[in-house]
Amino acid sequence: MIQKYKLNMLPHAERTYRGYIPPKVNVSQYDKGLRTLVFDLYDGDQAYTLPENATAKIYGKKPDQNVFEYDMTIDASGEVPAVSIDLQEQMAVIAGMVECEVRIFSGSQTAGTANFLICVEPAPVGAEEAYSESDIPEIDNLLYGGKEGDVFTKTKTGARWAEPGTDSGLMMKSEYDPDDDGSVLKADHADDADTVNGHTVARDVLADEYTNSQIDTAVQAVSDAVSQLDGEVVKKVNNVAPVTGNVALTKADIDLGNVDNTSDANKPISTATQSALDLKVDKEAGKGLSTNDFTTVEKEKLAGIAAGAEVNVQANWNESDQASDAFIQNKPSIPSKTSDLTNDSGFVTDAAMQSALDQKVDKAAGKGLSTEDFTSAEKAKLAGIEAGAQVNTVLGVKGGDESVYRTGNVNITKTNIGLGNVDNTSDLDKPISTATQAELDQKQDALTFDNTPTAGSNNPVTSDGIASVVSTLNSNLSQKANASDVATALANQKYFYIDSEGYGCINYDLFQTA
Repeated sequence: MIQKYKLNMLPHAERTYRGYIPPKVNVSQYDKGLRTLVFDLYDGDQAYTLPENATAKIYGKKPDQNVFEYDMTIDASGEVPAVSIDLQEQMAVIAGMVECEVRIFSGSQTAGTANFLICVEPAPVGAEEAYSESDIPEIDNLLYGGKEGDVFTKTKTGARWAEPGTDSGLMMKSEYDPDDDGSVLKADHADDADTVNGHTVARDVLADEYTNSQIDTAVQAVSDAVSQLDGEVVKKVNNVAPVTGNVALTKADIDLGNVDNTSDANKPISTATQSALDLKVDKEAGKGLSTNDFTTVEKEKLAGIAAGAEVNVQANWNESDQASDAFIQNKPSIPSKTSDLTNDSGFVTDAAMQSALDQKVDKAAGKGLSTEDFTSAEKAKLAGIEAGAQVNTVLGVKGGDESVYRTGNVNITKTNIGLGNVDNTSDLDKPISTATQAELDQKQDALTFDNTPTAGSNNPVTSDGIASVVSTLNSNLSQKANASDVATALANQKYFYIDSEGYGCINYDLFQTA
């Protein structure tokens, strides 16, 4: 039998916050190998992502507080990964609630955990050979010992049991120690057989047998152990923690105190639902909501119509019954011939009508009267154009450097007209070309002219500078010498000279010493 469940691998704190309740797996005691438990793994509402090199184990704690551990099988072939295990002996050997945990490992590291419970229903017949090494077998042995006066119908063999004689079952040998001195002697029950169940009732074999006081001590120890066990097993019901034993829960214990115990089919209409229904219109057969709004204007129009009034009644000219809706009242008399009409002057004969129609153009679909007059000159011009001739039709386009004409929609580029190397820049933005720059590199930079000559300087002098020097010279000449002296000085000294670049210069130092 395969039993499938969902396990949520969310962290413990988040599972608690979301009110996650661990699934409960119901099995019967000693169902070893009869059931396969399959758990689909989720991470919240999404499929759980298995880590690399994933392995899985199941850990559990039985009601006797002993634990077990088994490997699980991983199936990652479906949309949701799953782990499974065949029910093992120790998982269902003891009746009660078994706390279990599935662990997913990545190598030696724990990648995720999820809890669930196994509810083991007690079997009607025990299987003591399957009991684990725990306190349970010891408690059973003490319970089987009973107390003085108990009669056991279950057959037991061994040194602790004796045949009481007239009773149908076995009794503890403590029954054979009436003086409670710790020894069972043959003399205490001389009428009984010398052997019981193959054991001799004698001093040499009864020294280690249970006495009444020993049994009372053992029974009290069992009672104390059971009381302690009850204290550990009872847990508070908090909607999450599992419980064992007989637990009486109410709907308030699981936060459902306001919920009524009614099936969905028998639930009444809630107050909120009734309030919403009160805003609706009752459904009627053959009727529905209109797609047309009924306006105030239409309502007023309807109010102005007399009751019983009808629209679009087909009148009958020949109806004579005045009670009929088809009767036409106040019908005029229609003359039987044209000459009886009072407007004979407007009468048109068939011949006149046909003559007027002959002056009209037949109507053609898609055609109409033009707002432009078509003159005789235009008609003559049109007649002179050869049929099929076209005006301003470009048959083909080609650039100056091309040999093939292009037809259709042609995109002309500068390359097509032999200007592929031309840059699209304005004259003001054009840079200095390479050739121009080469020529400029051969030229002298612009000279800076001085308006005031400086002593010892060979800089070019402007006309203003020369005029200044001449003025100074004249002033000095008027103070230093006469014309004859100047002539002599000019003859002997060189005040003016031409430099290597062809500029006329004045030796200012000579003027200073003159």
